Amino acid sequence: MGQYKNLITFQVEHQFFENSPGLNLKFELTEASITLVRNAGLIITASNQQLCISGTEASVDVISALAHESEHASEGDGDEENPHLSFKISCADSEFSSYTHVESLSRDTIPYLNNLDLDLDLDQGHGACQRRLHRGDCVGADDLEKLGSALLSQVLSSKERLVKPLAVVRLELSRAAGFDFHNKAWPVKEYQIVFAAPSRHWMYCIFGADQDATLHIKDLAGSQTFQYEGYKPLENASQSRPAHLYLSEQQLPLRKRSEFRFQLSRASDLGEQVLVNPLPVAQCRQSAKVENSAGEKMIQSHIYVNV
Repeated sequence: MGQYKNLITFQVEHQFFENSPGLNLKFELTEASITLVRNAGLIITASNQQLCISGTEASVDVISALAHESEHASEGDGDEENPHLSFKISCADSEFSSYTHVESLSRDTIPYLNNLDLDLDLDQGHGACQRRLHRGDCVGADDLEKLGSALLSQVLSSKERLVKPLAVVRLELSRAAGFDFHNKAWPVKEYQIVFAAPSRHWMYCIFGADQDATLHIKDLAGSQTFQYEGYKPLENASQSRPAHLYLSEQQLPLRKRSEFRFQLSRASDLGEQVLVNPLPVAQCRQSAKVENSAGEKMIQSHIYVNV
């Protein structure tokens, strides 16, 4: 038996977990991919966010032969598919959708990513290269596929069309995808996808300060500012209690461990008096509310603070 080496790695990143431990994912190969793994003697290992495919020189020879057959079949108008590994990604965390943003994602679409026609993202400097399987910085609208498309007909079950995986990935093992079968060293291919976290306008609702006009929110890093929206009764508060409302001028990203540090202060005869430091930050569990502001709709995360 030949010596096994790492041939392909696939990594999932998420902006929400930028400063903290990440996702606990599951990777499920399709039946056709499981057959290829067996026939080529590949070994699949998976961790929380990474899938690794290892094989021997004999494994590469098997894949090379299959790719060669596919190329000849295509020249003769055959419909032989290139050897490939397809898998579905799922996550047990029921709150995944609350801290994930995929532009234009709907009930009848799903992210579908493959390794064809990609630009080189990062040269690792040791013969390996890392490529993102999406055009933008994160998985987005250009990466979506209709659930009923031909590309997904042999991948998703009827149940999975109702309860969708997070994404479907297809890794072609062909020259078209950049595999050089004449190079016995076969430098490791490293692929990556990145999910985006949502950004929202943060609305601080400050209770218990009466009509103190000297209240203000300060960003200790000096990068964010809040617009005072007035002292108003809130319909969803007990007995419609009034609150001071402060709206962030910019959309702020949600993170599991946010680096934002805001404080609530007021003016006094002795100078600035700090009331709350730090203020709580927006959480993914908080419901985002669409409000009209200056005639426009925006998504807000409301943060309630008693002083």
